[in-house]
Amino acid sequence: MGLCPASVYMGRSLVVGDLPSEDACRRSRLCSARCSCDISAPDALRTFPGTYALVLRCIHGTKITVGALGPMQVVPGFYVYIGSAFGPGGLRSRLLHHLLKRASPHWHIDYLRLVTEPTEAWITLDPTKREHEWASALAKFPRVSVPIPRFGASDCRCPSHLFYADRLLSPKSLKRLLESHGASSGSVSRLTWSGMSPR
Repeated sequence: MGLCPASVYMGRSLVVGDLPSEDACRRSRLCSARCSCDISAPDALRTFPGTYALVLRCIHGTKITVGALGPMQVVPGFYVYIGSAFGPGGLRSRLLHHLLKRASPHWHIDYLRLVTEPTEAWITLDPTKREHEWASALAKFPRVSVPIPRFGASDCRCPSHLFYADRLLSPKSLKRLLESHGASSGSVSRLTWSGMSPR
């Protein structure tokens, strides 16, 4: 799973498995000299904070219970979850968390992750939290709806941090939307997990 911060920082759209040159990695100063440019490596992305939009795909509809939020009907299509990672471990730790299915769900997104597959993530290394701005912007995006109120938003005033679309959102449109709400041009990068199956 190649997730090199050098490529992220330079604004490339990175497919898992792609690895940049060692020189590019060192120039970015985001990896250490020992980094293998893989999200699972101890030094990859280190502890850089940031905001992310995680895209999940549901193939088969089902009904789940999301902790105290209660029942949620999950239908085929795409879900976009907006979050931020400013605690210990930063984006690397948070993305690793989302890539795995949890036997004991902790966050709302952990429950949804049990029945969906991650396909891509959009991130910014902006030191300012952008999740509320991104959530507000995505709520107004064409063809996007809120599948369940308060999802991922129990500690803020946002209606929800989870959104649904029956088709995958255009990468160009989504990037433009996120960059126009709190992130400077070129600072939002797309990470994809091609061919990855649920775990």
